[in-house]
Amino acid sequence: MYHIGANLGELHVPYDSTGIPIELRVGRHLAAVTKIINIFSQYNPGRAVVFKNIPDFDQLMEKGLGAYFK
Repeated sequence: MYHIGANLGELHVPYDSTGIPIELRVGRHLAAVTKIINIFSQYNPGRAVVFKNIPDFDQLMEKGLGAYFK
């Protein structure tokens, strides 16, 4: 489906028939969610969300996704 959307010019990220590696997709999502949580916590200190051992984008790219599965 993404390949069809890319061919129609409907995607805003580069995409071809080889796809986008799962590490890159997960890294982007993880970075976005982490940023949203951090901003929420700054503006709502009484309701701050705390999480531990979440890799940042660079760590995920370096080690790969499999390194974070038990």
